Amino acid sequence: MEKLKIMNIILFSIGLFVLNFSYAQNSINTSGGNAIGAGGAVASSIGQIFYTADKSNTALIEAGVQHAYEIYLLKVKGNVLTVSLSVYPNPTTNQLALKVEGLKNEQLSFQLLDLQGRLLSADKVVNTETVIQMSHLASAAYLLNVVDEKTGGMKSFKIIKN
Repeated sequence: MEKLKIMNIILFSIGLFVLNFSYAQNSINTSGGNAIGAGGAVASSIGQIFYTADKSNTALIEAGVQHAYEIYLLKVKGNVLTVSLSVYPNPTTNQLALKVEGLKNEQLSFQLLDLQGRLLSADKVVNTETVIQMSHLASAAYLLNVVDEKTGGMKSFKIIKN
């Protein structure tokens, strides 16, 4: 009988120890929260612990992961450019296309900079579509400035390289 009591105490202690250090799921989430209402409680999170990724030279697919797709103008400086500019694909892996619509007598050039402001590449824009090579660059965020050399007008774009 005494042995049974000691065995039960040991098993109970082991059970408490295991329950104290075991978790169903643990993650670092970007956002989320708890909602408590009349019907009960709901916990939510944005983020995922494990996922699979398939990568090729032209695409990156991450099953179950949602990424923001960002294409926006950062700033306009000086005179407003009279041409319409678009940059794609963004995010990019190897090369970036700068498309200019309405190019007439403008003398445009581009500057690709890292976030520390170091000039990585620069050239004149002579066609309606200019290809900018980015395959040699590390995965990071970059700035693309398009400048009208006559008027000093400039537009900046944030570029994401995967």
